[in-house]
Amino acid sequence: MTMIDDIAATSRRERAKGGRRARIVEAASALLREVGIADLSVKMIADQAGVSPATVYNLFGAKAAVLENVYERDLAEFEKLVDEAPSADSLERIFDAVAIAAGLYRSDPRFYRSVASMPNSNAADAALIARVNRSRAGVWVEMVRTAAEDGHLRGDTDVSWVGAAMRHLAGGALSAWLGGLISVDQYETDVRYGFAAVLWSFATPTAQKRLRVKLDATLDGQDHRPPG
Repeated sequence: MTMIDDIAATSRRERAKGGRRARIVEAASALLREVGIADLSVKMIADQAGVSPATVYNLFGAKAAVLENVYERDLAEFEKLVDEAPSADSLERIFDAVAIAAGLYRSDPRFYRSVASMPNSNAADAALIARVNRSRAGVWVEMVRTAAEDGHLRGDTDVSWVGAAMRHLAGGALSAWLGGLISVDQYETDVRYGFAAVLWSFATPTAQKRLRVKLDATLDGQDHRPPG
């Protein structure tokens, strides 16, 4: 066998391995919509993907690693949708991203409710949760950073702190939806208002006027006022 044949054979093996990995991640994603994360097992994932449990362990090491790939794929899809949105500028993109997130929750509630019930029963689970939270926090931080670089926020804005505040705000509203306290529509309204309020404090005068319009539009709406 020549060197070229060796390279071709290695490439085929890598493609086959990649195909199995993709099937396993897709299987886990589908099962999360059926059984939920607490009842999901490696054997169930393997059966759904048409591979052996040993293959799952060999390619991923543990169920947590499979789930991390599911979450990364979902985050990549969200980022792709945000990138493709016809946003007027980087400030508007933040609010378009809120609408996109709400749309995903609205269209696939079983998946997102299952993802949100991720257990934290051991060190591996806790580490997975920390990694997932860091990656999702980075989305808002980067959007705030871009808005600052484009001149919508003041130069002294600490984008890391502002992004973290927005993540916590969105996470609180998400928890309220998951707990059945608010609808997805209310989630979207609450997060849009909260983001506008947070960003207004750091915005340039021109951007403040735009954010004020968003705040007033929410206050004027009669169908999405928060309860209480």
